[in-house]
Parts: sequence; structure tokens; C-alpha cells
Amino acid sequence: MPLKTLEYPNPKLRRIAAPVESLDQVKDLIVKMQEYLETPSDCCTGAYITASSFGVPLRVIVRRTLNFESDAIYINPVVRIKPDSEMYSSVELCSNFGCITGIVQRHTLIVMRYLDKDWVQKTRSFDGRTAIRIQHCMDHLMGVLFIDKCDSARQTISNLTREGHWY
Repeated sequence: MPLKTLEYPNPKLRRIAAPVESLDQVKDLIVKMQEYLETPSDCCTGAYITASSFGVPLRVIVRRTLNFESDAIYINPVVRIKPDSEMYSSVELCSNFGCITGIVQRHTLIVMRYLDKDWVQKTRSFDGRTAIRIQHCMDHLMGVLFIDKCDSARQTISNLTREGHWY
């Protein structure tokens, strides 16, 4: 059965994700998360998804890639902000919110330590949009949603039109 993302304000979105204790614990989940990202959906299927988005409180992030290579699976990720990282404001959306967006400030340089799909520990630096997306996912794993970090509540409403364009 395919996974379905929870819709805000489901209280399960606020749960803190637990560490994964073994690869067997998440193998099937990871496959289903990959299938979710491969399936055409509404306007808000993104390039990244967390187990928390489906109500599964485990520390797993999957990134959509062409072939779901090993570095697209992040198990038990831990992020550190690089000291020289700048803040950047960007529009974010989330599959748990339909097509609502918000402007959020995030760091542009991070380092992440994680286990890959073969249970091998890796450390990798990310910058720009990738760093921003990973921080969004890390917030999910901590029960924090992007609307908690928006500059103002008005910025979370994207289904208003201006000059006939959707924002």
C-alpha cells in the first residue's frame, strides 16, 4: 500500500523522530518513500521527504534522484551549521500543507553526518538550495514545521493571486 503524507494540523507531525536502530527497521519504508517521490502527485511533491511526513517517527530522509543512488538516503542524520554560513530567505513549501508556502530564513552551508542505505556512516557538506531543503527536513524530524519559522503568518498563504499568477 502506498504511503500518504499527513495533512496539517495532524498532531503526529509534531512528534520528535527516534533514531533508527537497524537497517532492517526501515528497508521497506525507504522503498515506499522512494516510490512516493517517483509518483506524480499534486503541486507539492518535493525532492525530499521524511518518514515523519507520513507519521512514521523515525530519523529518515529520502531525496529524489534519477537512480536513488546511495547518497540519496539519509538515516539518523545530524546537521551542523558551518561557521561561515550566511542566512538566506527563500520560499518553502511542504507536502503536509497542500500548496501553502512561506518565506523562511535558513543557513546556506551545512555539514551532515548520516548513515546511508548500506548502513555506512558518511559526512558530507551541502550548500545553497540543498542545504536549505535538508534543514527543512531536519525540522520535520524534530517536530518543527516551516510555518513555525515563517517571517510572518501572512507569508504562509500562497493560494492568493496577484495579477492572475499563483504565488
